[in-house]
Amino acid sequence: MIAGTKHTERAKNKNRISKLTSPKTIKGDKMWNWKGGLPKCLLCDEELTRYDSKTKKCKNCITKFSKIKELKCLDCKKKKNNYRKRCRNCWKLYSKGKNHWNWQGGITEERLHNRFYTRKREMQKISAGGSHIEKEWVDIKMKYGFMCLCCKKVEPEIKLTRDHIIPISAWKTYIQFHPEIKYQCDDIENIQPLCLRCNMIKRTKIINYKNLWQKVI
Repeated sequence: MIAGTKHTERAKNKNRISKLTSPKTIKGDKMWNWKGGLPKCLLCDEELTRYDSKTKKCKNCITKFSKIKELKCLDCKKKKNNYRKRCRNCWKLYSKGKNHWNWQGGITEERLHNRFYTRKREMQKISAGGSHIEKEWVDIKMKYGFMCLCCKKVEPEIKLTRDHIIPISAWKTYIQFHPEIKYQCDDIENIQPLCLRCNMIKRTKIINYKNLWQKVI
């Protein structure tokens, strides 16, 4: 078309049709992927925004509802902003124990027994006295070549544990009849490296595997 000339009727009709059929002009329920639009308010049937879609009520209805009925907590009877039955502080107290969503029956009897036993052992250890550092424990393992003094197996085949030569439970009674012992229960002189299996088999027996190992050498 030459510049400065008017559009013909055929060109005008063509432009009009192209505007009607363009994707920019087609909106709402005429779109090919229309899914019903935004949800509507439960009270006044107005379209909700994205922010109001969670409450399913528009802002006008929320203000009216709050004026008509004051929202109060079930436990403390105080005013609250949200639509839950309890306020945030009361919900923290209510959602503990059996009321918690992830409740699985509570602590079993075995777990309570193990907790009591470990607590009792720690208290006995504190009353018996003595202590040693990690370096001393590593040095004693290196001295015996990272070997269990009972079964003669070596790490990493087994895992070495700290075994008390004179057990913690029998320490006080043993000391009364053996006053020559100058070290305390948890000192490094009273500890020997044993694997977990041998340590459990030994239990409360008094066996010094260090002396037996030195006699063999």
